[in-house]
Amino acid sequence: MERVDSEKLVVKVCVGTTCYVLGGSELTDFARFVPPAWKERVTVEGTVCLDFCRNSARLKPPFVLVGDHIVDQASVEKVLGVLRGMLS
Repeated sequence: MERVDSEKLVVKVCVGTTCYVLGGSELTDFARFVPPAWKERVTVEGTVCLDFCRNSARLKPPFVLVGDHIVDQASVEKVLGVLRGMLS
């Protein structure tokens, strides 16, 4: 996983129907779970569809894109773990 130093890291949460129904509903307010120490280094956005469910047979929704890193079967804990690895 690529470490990020100074640029803002964009977290895109898929809120499309498939992702939302399969657990992404808990991620729609992901910004409130970002630790205060990371707030200035992370931007959270919702997106209608990331197209990963249509383009990959091995990845499972819900999806979150952290920078260029695809997180499948995303949960708050899993995405925070990816962020921790990229920001520390």
